[in-house]
Amino acid sequence: MFTLGAALMYDGITNTSLRNIMVGGARGDLAGGSPDVLGGGTATGTGKVSVGKGTGSSRYKGIEICNWIIDIIKQAERDVGPLQPTSGVRHGVDPHTASGKTAHSGCSGGGGAGSGAVDFGGYSGSASATKFRNWLAHNGNPMRGGESYGDMGHFSKDGH
Repeated sequence: MFTLGAALMYDGITNTSLRNIMVGGARGDLAGGSPDVLGGGTATGTGKVSVGKGTGSSRYKGIEICNWIIDIIKQAERDVGPLQPTSGVRHGVDPHTASGKTAHSGCSGGGGAGSGAVDFGGYSGSASATKFRNWLAHNGNPMRGGESYGDMGHFSKDGH
């Protein structure tokens, strides 16, 4: 059962509006039950994505990446095949910004500095970045690409 409490948690984790959650549930987009927002993250079987595991990080394909992002990458790989991240969590001062903090600086999942990010290639992107961006566009995912900032390989909660 998809309760209001589960919807509010899902809204907070995925930055999806409560209206879209309820409309999606009414259409059956969330078929198979509510997303496992406290567990390991599961695909709902309808092309929609759920995010779990919280705010920690793990090594995936040799790169330290936020667990909530690893969940999304694994779901994408089931549809588009292997993806190769090139950057994830960056500890210490990030030389890419004047403040020294970017989305890569942590794994809070909330957006902005320290929320979590992944790169697939550099500013010009890569084949993995293109596949991931296209997959995100078709799956209502909570991540955005950095193309509006000229960084075709970057993905985070708010795209920068």
